[in-house]
Amino acid sequence: MSDTTLTITPSGGGTPYTLASSPGRSGDGTPVGPDGLDFRTDKGVLDREPIGADGIDSEAVGCDRRALTFSVRRVYASEALALAGAAGLEAACPAQGAVALGGNTLIANGTLRSLGVRVRGREVSAVYTFEGY
Repeated sequence: MSDTTLTITPSGGGTPYTLASSPGRSGDGTPVGPDGLDFRTDKGVLDREPIGADGIDSEAVGCDRRALTFSVRRVYASEALALAGAAGLEAACPAQGAVALGGNTLIANGTLRSLGVRVRGREVSAVYTFEGY
């Protein structure tokens, strides 16, 4: 079985940040996943509604919008480390960049739209949503 890694490379370059890795290690805070990956593209379309026509005339005009939502699980050696890890997740993740799964770019210019974090003992669950194109 090969490894799959989900990363974001900050805009302007820099070191890719690992959002999720599968299979992952448990106990050291490594982000394991992605789980429940939902990827959507809303195509940029211009609709024209000519008077008296039988229907609309659609044209692809680009300006596509992509959204990616997924969850990640991290398990730490202690509850204190889990709380510290949860507190630092948002600051550690680049706010904008290219999001890739393995060698495939899913969103060339994505922005972190939301991040939800839940701590249960030594386990941290995070749900990320990126939007862009």
